[in-house]
Amino acid sequence: MAAQLALVALVLFFVDRQSMASMEAIERQWIADTQSELVALQQKHGTEALRREIVSRTGAGTGRGDKAVLLLIGPQGAPLAGNLAQWPPTIPAETDWQILSLFLTGAQQPSPVALATTPLPDGSRLLTGRVFDTAESLRDINRAGLVSAFAIAIVMALLLSLLFSHLLARRVSDSTEMIAAFRAGDYRARAPINGSGDAFDRQASALNAMFAQIETLLGELRTITDGLAHDLRSPITRMIVKIERAAIEQGDPDMLATLEQVRREADTLLAIVSAALLISRTESGIGREQREPTDIALLLGDIDEIYGPLVEEAGMTLSVMAEGLPLFALNRQLVVQAIGNLIENAVKHAQGASTITVSAVAREEGIAIIVADNGIGIPADQRDTALRRFGRLDPARSAPGSGLGLSLVEGVAKLHDGSIALEDNASGLRVVMRLGE
Repeated sequence: MAAQLALVALVLFFVDRQSMASMEAIERQWIADTQSELVALQQKHGTEALRREIVSRTGAGTGRGDKAVLLLIGPQGAPLAGNLAQWPPTIPAETDWQILSLFLTGAQQPSPVALATTPLPDGSRLLTGRVFDTAESLRDINRAGLVSAFAIAIVMALLLSLLFSHLLARRVSDSTEMIAAFRAGDYRARAPINGSGDAFDRQASALNAMFAQIETLLGELRTITDGLAHDLRSPITRMIVKIERAAIEQGDPDMLATLEQVRREADTLLAIVSAALLISRTESGIGREQREPTDIALLLGDIDEIYGPLVEEAGMTLSVMAEGLPLFALNRQLVVQAIGNLIENAVKHAQGASTITVSAVAREEGIAIIVADNGIGIPADQRDTALRRFGRLDPARSAPGSGLGLSLVEGVAKLHDGSIALEDNASGLRVVMRLGE
């Protein structure tokens, strides 16, 4: 818009200058022709004939003296004829062109006069001019026209700018909507191409090619992870079954204790494999398409029923708070597992805790699920380690766990366009899982 207004202003200024230059050229030509005519009259018929001609041209009622400004000065400097009382003191005897403000004979106000002067052979001087009020009128007209034209230009530039912005935003929004749909799990979403071959079409083509490749890679990843889940979990599961059968058939107490230890290690290995595969799947976006509107209060009620006994068995109290929350699109299974991981972490690691609180609050662009305890918490300088995959706060790794619990929670949050944060809870830890930021 600024560029358009600058261009309009430049054009209008050029028009104003050109019109004034054209008017000055007309006045110059008139003065030059009149001066040549009067000089020729003086040379042919003498100064007296020139004086009478000037009187005739500047006399009242002639109809010719309205614009002409003439003055004939004798050799001694006395005015001989004309409609100026005296020779302007700032005007030399010979000049090509000047514009001065002069009082004509009998006038109460000065008038702009364009004039030229020339000496005559007998020592007299001739001033030939014309009232330049037409130029002033033209300047006033031009100024009014420029103001009007500039006002119209502002309106037109604004309308054109709004139209251009609308068209630009619409073309950009096409790609933005496609990206949003892709992130939401519609991996077949593509940006429209209108065939114009412009920059937006080229950008859309590049985006479509990139997302087509991502879709292919996600498909391959899904195939690989599903295969790994089957190939790794199945043997471990069969191993656990065989261990349990051997324990049933075995009567030796020492052997039973050994088999029990082996079974627990196998359970841990199965849990690690399952968690690692689930994290990889969530971080690659698998499961995003399974999000559906969910009542958060009902979901947390189910959490209370599932994990309440586990918390009570550990000698703690589970408190669930969620009321008046809107429906929110999420993958119910993954969110329940993420919240369960946080509760289990609190049960395992929140030493001295007596209460675990699970709550949910609505935010402007999403929802936050908070799991808090009143245990010893995690020092601020160790929270990054706790969030790292396989990160363990126990250097000796003697405590149970794989270090994947918070990584899974973070993967689930990212699957829902969110994040997690570890915060102080006075005397404990507060884990905030934001969904839909």
